[in-house]
Amino acid sequence: MSDDLTTWLAQIGLGAHAANFTSQGIDWDVLGDLSDGDLKELGLTLGDRKRLAKEDLQR
Repeated sequence: MSDDLTTWLAQIGLGAHAANFTSQGIDWDVLGDLSDGDLKELGLTLGDRKRLAKEDLQR
């Protein structure tokens, strides 16, 4: 995973999930394709999934 995605995750309060994203090979090219179910499978809580969706829409 690129360092800028790790940094971005930390900036939006989801830095704790960076290692999980890395282990699953998730980077910018697939981030927008992740479904709510994918994020749930990755261990993101409902609040974190909503935060990510909100931030992704603002990018």
